[in-house]
Amino acid sequence: MHSPPTRIVFSYNGSKDFSPDDLIKSFWLSTAMALVLVLPPLAIFVGINHGTEDILIASLIGFGVHYVILAFSVRICSQLERLFME
Repeated sequence: MHSPPTRIVFSYNGSKDFSPDDLIKSFWLSTAMALVLVLPPLAIFVGINHGTEDILIASLIGFGVHYVILAFSVRICSQLERLFME
């Protein structure tokens, strides 16, 4: 019993009118969003871990800050979008 090979079919329904300028703005928006989500909790984690040498407290506070920033990510993204679209 031999089954036929599986084929993956990609449907392309997107528009072809993306300018290079739009792609560059999208790249910078994604990069800025990643930096805003990652760098503050990482700095807090490293700072608390270095100061107190307690990795548990540092990780709990770092993750807490990360999730608070994540909760406001829609607002942050809209502000960054406004900044990059000018």
